[in-house]
Amino acid sequence: MYLQKGDTDNALTYLGQALPLREKLNNPEYLARTLDSLGDVYVAMGDFDKALESLLKALEISRKANIARRWQVLRSRLACFLLSGALGAASLPCRCGKGLPRGQ
Repeated sequence: MYLQKGDTDNALTYLGQALPLREKLNNPEYLARTLDSLGDVYVAMGDFDKALESLLKALEISRKANIARRWQVLRSRLACFLLSGALGAASLPCRCGKGLPRGQ
């Protein structure tokens, strides 16, 4: 919600608070979603290294937990990043992945 309003500071604050709680819950799907959202915030802030790190963590968690849909979406977003050479393209609905919905 904060990111949609352009408030990256609050988005980063609340996602940063949510991350350790998600880790304690030991729910890989929620943890992957939080890391995915965190990656979007970092993209909006222009911190592409941290964005990529968050997306790769989300992808690995989803893969290990066999969360098929999330794994496919994240993999598609990262493929767009690699093909476009810009992480910003990976944070949008992926054109090269035939419009796979972001963060579903």
